[in-house]
Order: sequence, then structure tokens, then C-alpha cells
Amino acid sequence: MKMDAVFDPTKKYRYLLSREWNASLPRLLYVMLNPSTASHEEEDQTSKQCLYFAKKFGFGSLEIVNLYAIISTDPNQLKFVHDPIGDENDKFILEAASRATTIIVSWGEKHFINQRHNKVARLLTSKGHQLHCLGIAKSGHPRHPSRMSHSIESLTLYSTDDYLRKLHAPQKVISLVPTIMNRKLKSPDRYDPVTRSDYDFHKDVMED
Repeated sequence: MKMDAVFDPTKKYRYLLSREWNASLPRLLYVMLNPSTASHEEEDQTSKQCLYFAKKFGFGSLEIVNLYAIISTDPNQLKFVHDPIGDENDKFILEAASRATTIIVSWGEKHFINQRHNKVARLLTSKGHQLHCLGIAKSGHPRHPSRMSHSIESLTLYSTDDYLRKLHAPQKVISLVPTIMNRKLKSPDRYDPVTRSDYDFHKDVMED
């Protein structure tokens, strides 16, 4: 398998990771959060997962770009970096997208700075690229490969419009409403507030 990676001169930023095992098959692009330890010489846990799904869905090569090109094993640290994105990152994202047969966005649910995930999604769709994902979390974000079961059987279309609709959807409020059971209370003092023996509580879901 051919393994390659593109770093900046300081080796603090990784702009591209690539793997090729069958050049005759389609190419897959992952757009993820930020690079960890994978390189032109070794894999990390995330790149292994990316390889697994790429092979499972019939691709012969993959490339990985990220919202933030800064290398870090702890995404919580992104907000403390002066420039987590990297000067050439958008250029590498668009170039990789132009080479890909299919694009999977898989940046997960956390650690976004200044709506970077939405900006990159719009950047890609503005060039006519269709976005897919391995799955969509309840928050509306595309799920990260490390959070996915190997049992998934297909890719899911990803739309920033769907995400924004979920983001602004009314929040569900759970309220406990006491309902008197079929039998009548014999007397008010027979009600046990701890066991609620004379009441059956149920959940009503109300939307704002």
C-alpha cells in the first residue's frame, strides 16, 4: 500500500494524509477535525478506522483532510492555538475534493471554533460537491469514524440545511404529570409521596 502525507515545514501542521491500495477503484475523501499521529510511515486508530470503511465500501484509495490542520492528540487544545487551521488548509481541502469520487464529512460533534465546520461544508458544496457521512448524531453533526460500528451497511447523505434545522428546532421538555389510576383514592392521607402508590406518573413530551 502506498502511504503519503503532506506537512508544513515546521511539521506542526498536516495538510493531507493519503493511502492507495488499488488505483483502479474510486477514491474516497474524509474531512475530519484535526490530525493526530498518522503519517507517511504509520497509522493511528482513526486512520485505521478510515481504511476499514474505505475498503468495506469498495474504494481503492483514500485521502484525509481536516477542518484544522494543527497536529494534536487532544482536540480540547485547539482553542488555545493561535492558528489551528493552517495557511494552506483550504487549498488542500479543495484540491483533495476535486480528486475524490466520494466525500465523507466526519468531524464529530465537538471542538469547533468560529463555526469552522459550517464554513468548510459550504466551501465544498459551493463547488458542487455532494457530502456524505458514516452516520448522523442526534445533534445533527456527522459522526466520527472512531464512534462507528463496523456493522454499518451504507453511507448517509449529509446536508448542512438538515443540521441547521436541528440546531434551531424547538427543544423538547419533559414534564411529569400525575394521573389518577382507575381506582379512587380512599382518602388524601393514604397517598404516599415517596412510593406514589396511589398515582401513576407518565411522561408527556411537549414542544415549545
